[in-house]
Amino acid sequence: EILAEEAESAKELVSMIVMYLNIMLLYFFVLIYGQGVANSVVMEKSSKLMESMLVAVNPVAIILGKLFAITLTGVIQIISWLGSLGLSFVIGNYGVKAINPDSTMEIIEMFKMLRELTEGMFSPMNCILAAVLIILGMLLYCSLAGIGGAMASKAEDLSSANMMFTLVLVVSFLATIYGGGMEGTANPVMDWIPFTAVMVTPANALLGNIPVWQTLATIGIILVTTVVITVIAGRVYKDLVFYRGDALKPNAIINILKKKK
Repeated sequence: EILAEEAESAKELVSMIVMYLNIMLLYFFVLIYGQGVANSVVMEKSSKLMESMLVAVNPVAIILGKLFAITLTGVIQIISWLGSLGLSFVIGNYGVKAINPDSTMEIIEMFKMLRELTEGMFSPMNCILAAVLIILGMLLYCSLAGIGGAMASKAEDLSSANMMFTLVLVVSFLATIYGGGMEGTANPVMDWIPFTAVMVTPANALLGNIPVWQTLATIGIILVTTVVITVIAGRVYKDLVFYRGDALKPNAIINILKKKK
Protein backbone atom coordinates (compact mmCIF):
# COMPACT_ATOMS: atom_id res chain seq x y z
CA GLU A 1 0.00 0.00 0.00
CA ILE A 2 2.85 2.38 0.80
CA LEU A 3 4.51 1.62 -2.55
CA ALA A 4 1.22 2.26 -4.33
CA GLU A 5 0.89 5.62 -2.62
CA GLU A 6 4.47 6.51 -3.55
CA ALA A 7 3.84 5.52 -7.16
CA GLU A 8 0.70 7.64 -7.28
CA SER A 9 2.56 10.60 -5.80
CA ALA A 10 5.32 10.18 -8.39
CA LYS A 11 2.78 10.13 -11.22
CA GLU A 12 1.17 13.29 -9.88
CA LEU A 13 4.60 14.92 -9.81
CA VAL A 14 5.27 13.89 -13.41
CA SER A 15 1.87 15.26 -14.46
CA MET A 16 2.57 18.55 -12.71
CA ILE A 17 5.99 18.93 -14.36
CA VAL A 18 4.71 18.07 -17.85
CA MET A 19 1.74 20.44 -17.51
CA TYR A 20 3.97 23.23 -16.17
CA LEU A 21 6.42 22.85 -19.06
CA ASN A 22 3.55 22.77 -21.55
CA ILE A 23 2.01 26.00 -20.23
CA MET A 24 5.25 27.94 -19.88
CA LEU A 25 6.82 26.85 -23.18
CA LEU A 26 3.67 27.51 -25.20
CA TYR A 27 3.07 30.87 -23.55
CA PHE A 28 6.52 32.27 -24.26
CA PHE A 29 6.85 30.75 -27.72
CA VAL A 30 3.41 31.99 -28.76
CA LEU A 31 4.22 35.43 -27.37
CA ILE A 32 7.50 35.64 -29.28
CA TYR A 33 6.39 34.17 -32.60
CA GLY A 34 2.94 35.78 -32.49
CA GLN A 35 4.61 39.17 -32.30
CA GLY A 36 6.84 38.04 -35.16
CA VAL A 37 3.81 37.36 -37.36
CA ALA A 38 2.28 40.74 -36.50
CA ASN A 39 5.55 42.54 -37.25
CA SER A 40 5.92 40.73 -40.56
CA VAL A 41 2.37 41.61 -41.65
CA VAL A 42 2.56 45.29 -40.74
CA MET A 43 6.00 45.73 -42.32
CA GLU A 44 4.82 44.19 -45.58
CA LYS A 45 1.82 46.55 -45.71
CA SER A 46 4.22 49.45 -46.24
CA SER A 47 5.83 47.74 -49.23
CA LYS A 48 5.34 49.24 -52.69
CA LEU A 49 4.64 45.75 -54.04
CA MET A 50 1.31 45.46 -52.23
CA GLU A 51 -0.72 46.56 -55.25
CA SER A 52 0.72 43.76 -57.40
CA MET A 53 0.55 41.14 -54.65
CA LEU A 54 -3.12 41.76 -53.86
CA VAL A 55 -3.97 41.40 -57.56
CA ALA A 56 -2.01 38.16 -57.96
CA VAL A 57 -2.36 36.55 -54.51
CA ASN A 58 -5.35 36.01 -52.23
CA PRO A 59 -4.82 37.95 -48.98
CA VAL A 60 -5.71 34.85 -46.96
CA ALA A 61 -2.88 33.03 -48.77
CA ILE A 62 -0.49 35.82 -47.82
CA ILE A 63 -1.45 35.51 -44.15
CA LEU A 64 -1.24 31.70 -44.31
CA GLY A 65 2.24 31.88 -45.81
CA LYS A 66 3.44 33.99 -42.93
CA LEU A 67 1.69 31.78 -40.36
CA PHE A 68 3.16 28.55 -41.68
CA ALA A 69 6.68 29.94 -42.08
CA ILE A 70 6.94 31.55 -38.64
CA THR A 71 5.06 28.75 -36.85
CA LEU A 72 7.31 26.14 -38.44
CA THR A 73 10.32 28.07 -37.17
CA GLY A 74 8.92 28.00 -33.64
CA VAL A 75 8.05 24.30 -33.82
CA ILE A 76 11.53 23.43 -35.09
CA GLN A 77 13.03 25.39 -32.21
CA ILE A 78 10.85 23.60 -29.63
CA ILE A 79 11.67 20.19 -31.13
CA SER A 80 15.39 20.98 -31.26
CA TRP A 81 15.42 22.05 -27.60
CA LEU A 82 13.40 19.12 -26.26
CA GLY A 83 15.02 16.65 -28.65
CA SER A 84 18.52 17.74 -27.65
CA LEU A 85 17.61 17.47 -23.97
CA GLY A 86 16.13 14.00 -24.34
CA LEU A 87 18.91 12.78 -26.62
CA SER A 88 21.60 13.96 -24.21
CA PHE A 89 20.02 11.99 -21.36
CA VAL A 90 19.69 8.87 -23.51
CA ILE A 91 23.29 9.06 -24.74
CA GLY A 92 24.54 9.72 -21.22
CA ASN A 93 22.54 6.82 -19.82
CA TYR A 94 23.79 4.31 -22.41
CA GLY A 95 27.32 5.69 -22.13
CA VAL A 96 27.43 5.10 -18.38
CA LYS A 97 25.86 1.64 -18.78
CA ALA A 98 28.44 0.72 -21.43
CA ILE A 99 31.30 1.69 -19.14
CA ASN A 100 29.79 0.33 -15.94
CA PRO A 101 26.73 -1.94 -16.42
CA ASP A 102 26.26 -2.17 -12.65
CA SER A 103 26.22 1.57 -12.13
CA THR A 104 23.73 2.80 -9.52
CA MET A 105 24.05 6.52 -10.20
CA GLU A 106 21.10 8.37 -8.71
CA ILE A 107 20.10 10.05 -11.95
CA ILE A 108 20.08 6.72 -13.83
CA GLU A 109 18.01 5.08 -11.11
CA MET A 110 15.64 8.06 -11.14
CA PHE A 111 15.05 7.75 -14.89
CA LYS A 112 14.57 4.01 -14.54
CA MET A 113 11.93 4.59 -11.88
CA LEU A 114 10.22 7.28 -13.98
CA ARG A 115 10.14 4.96 -16.98
CA GLU A 116 8.35 2.34 -14.90
CA LEU A 117 5.93 4.81 -13.34
CA THR A 118 5.01 6.55 -16.57
CA GLU A 119 4.37 3.36 -18.52
CA GLY A 120 1.44 4.01 -20.87
CA MET A 121 1.70 7.78 -20.58
CA PHE A 122 4.09 8.62 -23.41
CA SER A 123 2.87 6.22 -26.10
CA PRO A 124 3.68 7.01 -29.76
CA MET A 125 0.04 7.92 -30.44
CA ASN A 126 -0.04 10.27 -27.45
CA CYS A 127 3.18 11.94 -28.59
CA ILE A 128 1.85 12.46 -32.14
CA LEU A 129 -1.44 13.94 -30.90
CA ALA A 130 0.40 16.24 -28.49
CA ALA A 131 2.71 17.43 -31.29
CA VAL A 132 -0.29 18.15 -33.56
CA LEU A 133 -1.96 20.13 -30.78
CA ILE A 134 1.17 22.20 -30.19
CA ILE A 135 1.51 23.02 -33.90
CA LEU A 136 -2.16 23.95 -34.23
CA GLY A 137 -1.98 25.95 -31.01
CA MET A 138 0.84 28.08 -32.32
CA LEU A 139 -1.02 28.54 -35.61
CA LEU A 140 -4.11 29.61 -33.68
CA TYR A 141 -2.38 32.36 -31.73
CA CYS A 142 -0.24 33.45 -34.66
CA SER A 143 -3.39 33.86 -36.77
CA LEU A 144 -4.84 36.03 -34.01
CA ALA A 145 -1.65 38.10 -34.05
CA GLY A 146 -2.07 38.38 -37.82
CA ILE A 147 -5.29 40.32 -37.28
CA GLY A 148 -3.38 42.80 -35.12
CA GLY A 149 -0.74 43.20 -37.80
CA ALA A 150 -3.42 43.69 -40.47
CA MET A 151 -5.13 46.37 -38.35
CA ALA A 152 -1.98 48.44 -37.82
CA SER A 153 -0.98 50.90 -40.52
CA LYS A 154 2.58 51.32 -39.25
CA ALA A 155 4.93 49.60 -36.84
CA GLU A 156 4.39 52.27 -34.18
CA ASP A 157 0.69 51.33 -33.95
CA LEU A 158 1.31 47.62 -33.57
CA SER A 159 1.30 47.55 -29.76
CA SER A 160 -2.21 48.99 -29.59
CA ALA A 161 -3.54 47.19 -32.67
CA ASN A 162 -2.29 43.84 -31.37
CA MET A 163 -3.96 44.29 -27.98
CA MET A 164 -6.51 41.56 -28.75
CA PHE A 165 -3.77 38.96 -29.26
CA THR A 166 -1.98 39.99 -26.06
CA LEU A 167 -5.19 40.10 -24.02
CA VAL A 168 -6.42 36.68 -25.14
CA LEU A 169 -3.00 35.13 -24.54
CA VAL A 170 -2.56 36.61 -21.05
CA VAL A 171 -6.14 35.78 -19.98
CA SER A 172 -5.77 32.20 -21.22
CA PHE A 173 -2.41 31.89 -19.46
CA LEU A 174 -3.83 33.14 -16.14
CA ALA A 175 -6.91 30.93 -16.54
CA THR A 176 -4.76 27.81 -16.90
CA ILE A 177 -2.65 28.79 -13.89
CA TYR A 178 -5.55 29.52 -11.56
CA GLY A 179 -7.54 26.66 -13.03
CA GLY A 180 -5.13 24.08 -11.64
CA GLY A 181 -2.69 23.87 -14.54
CA MET A 182 0.38 24.31 -12.37
CA GLU A 183 -0.76 21.41 -10.18
CA GLY A 184 -1.28 19.14 -13.18
CA THR A 185 -5.05 19.03 -12.63
CA ALA A 186 -6.40 21.67 -15.00
CA ASN A 187 -10.16 22.17 -15.14
CA PRO A 188 -11.58 19.78 -17.81
CA VAL A 189 -13.55 22.65 -19.36
CA MET A 190 -10.26 24.16 -20.58
CA ASP A 191 -9.78 21.23 -22.97
CA TRP A 192 -12.82 22.45 -24.94
CA ILE A 193 -11.89 26.15 -25.16
CA PRO A 194 -9.40 26.51 -28.05
CA PHE A 195 -7.27 29.27 -26.50
CA THR A 196 -6.80 27.43 -23.18
CA ALA A 197 -6.74 23.97 -24.74
CA VAL A 198 -3.50 24.96 -26.44
CA MET A 199 -1.81 25.17 -23.04
CA VAL A 200 -3.27 22.14 -21.25
CA THR A 201 -4.52 19.57 -23.76
CA PRO A 202 -1.09 18.64 -25.24
CA ALA A 203 0.05 17.65 -21.74
CA ASN A 204 -3.18 15.78 -21.04
CA ALA A 205 -2.87 13.93 -24.36
CA LEU A 206 0.79 13.13 -23.71
CA LEU A 207 0.03 11.75 -20.25
CA GLY A 208 -3.00 9.80 -21.42
CA ASN A 209 -5.33 11.75 -19.12
CA ILE A 210 -7.99 12.12 -21.82
CA PRO A 211 -9.30 9.63 -24.40
CA VAL A 212 -8.19 9.80 -28.02
CA TRP A 213 -11.65 10.84 -29.26
CA GLN A 214 -11.59 13.89 -26.98
CA THR A 215 -8.12 14.85 -28.19
CA LEU A 216 -9.29 14.57 -31.81
CA ALA A 217 -12.37 16.66 -31.01
CA THR A 218 -10.17 19.37 -29.46
CA ILE A 219 -7.91 19.29 -32.53
CA GLY A 220 -10.98 19.83 -34.70
CA ILE A 221 -12.17 22.79 -32.60
CA ILE A 222 -8.74 24.45 -32.70
CA LEU A 223 -8.42 23.83 -36.44
CA VAL A 224 -11.82 25.34 -37.26
CA THR A 225 -11.14 28.35 -35.01
CA THR A 226 -7.76 28.89 -36.68
CA VAL A 227 -9.27 28.79 -40.17
CA VAL A 228 -11.99 31.30 -39.21
CA ILE A 229 -9.49 33.70 -37.62
CA THR A 230 -7.13 33.40 -40.61
CA VAL A 231 -9.95 34.24 -43.05
CA ILE A 232 -10.84 37.28 -40.91
CA ALA A 233 -7.18 38.33 -40.83
CA GLY A 234 -7.05 38.07 -44.63
CA ARG A 235 -10.13 40.24 -45.05
CA VAL A 236 -8.84 42.86 -42.62
CA TYR A 237 -5.47 42.80 -44.39
CA LYS A 238 -7.08 43.37 -47.78
CA ASP A 239 -9.49 46.10 -46.63
CA LEU A 240 -6.94 48.07 -44.60
CA VAL A 241 -3.78 47.50 -46.61
CA PHE A 242 -3.73 51.11 -47.83
CA TYR A 243 -5.06 52.65 -44.62
CA ARG A 244 -2.51 55.00 -43.05
CA GLY A 245 -4.40 56.58 -40.13
CA ASP A 246 -4.39 55.79 -36.42
CA ALA A 247 -5.05 52.24 -35.26
CA LEU A 248 -8.75 51.47 -35.57
CA LYS A 249 -10.82 50.06 -32.73
CA PRO A 250 -12.37 46.58 -33.09
CA ASN A 251 -15.89 47.96 -33.56
CA ALA A 252 -14.67 50.13 -36.45
CA ILE A 253 -13.04 47.08 -38.05
CA ILE A 254 -16.30 45.14 -37.73
CA ASN A 255 -18.24 47.97 -39.39
CA ILE A 256 -15.76 48.08 -42.28
CA LEU A 257 -16.02 44.32 -42.81
CA LYS A 258 -19.83 44.54 -42.82
CA LYS A 259 -19.79 47.30 -45.45
CA LYS A 260 -17.42 45.28 -47.65
CA LYS A 261 -19.81 42.33 -47.83
